[in-house]
Amino acid sequence: MRGLDRHLKDAFEEVADLRREVERLRAVTLTRLSNLGPHTSAGDVVYADNADSAAVDVSEVTDVTIKTRDVTGVVAGDSIQAELIGTILNDSGATRNWTFTPDFDNDFDPEHAVNISTIAASRSVFVARWNLVVVSTSVAHMHASLLIMLQHATGTYRNAMSGSDWEFVYDDSVNDLTGTVTVSLKIRSNNATATQELLVHSFVIRKISST
Repeated sequence: MRGLDRHLKDAFEEVADLRREVERLRAVTLTRLSNLGPHTSAGDVVYADNADSAAVDVSEVTDVTIKTRDVTGVVAGDSIQAELIGTILNDSGATRNWTFTPDFDNDFDPEHAVNISTIAASRSVFVARWNLVVVSTSVAHMHASLLIMLQHATGTYRNAMSGSDWEFVYDDSVNDLTGTVTVSLKIRSNNATATQELLVHSFVIRKISST
């Protein structure tokens, strides 16, 4: 009996040792995972805005700021990606020329103008994307693209290359864009006659860190 008791005691001790080793490995694994920090291939979403409840009046000959947001804590090696999706309506009675300006800190503000004919029955869909890469305190790369599906009826697909305007622009900056960067999209018309309006469907900003 004493021999059996000794074997049982040894077995229990071995099981206890295994449990302690499992807990140790679990703790090590959790620590390593936590050190990795939050990560996603699309970067951390720092701001997301759903569809606006009301359209913005853009029948102005000076810039109307559709959306603006500050991104803080930007350091060398970070990048910022902004995307705004919406629809635009020109029911002013004549073709209007709209100028779109995606902007980073008033440092990168390329303008793109597009003619939109008047029509009350359908809206034009647009997708604006503008990206910033902060290489250092004296080097930054910026890129923007703007896709506008002119007078697109609801509920139907349309070839992006047909009846559309799709533009790209690239630029560099020697200014210091670390710290806080203001991200915005501005639009103006060449005529102040109503009705010209823009409805935001979504606005998302991502900040991607190199670390």
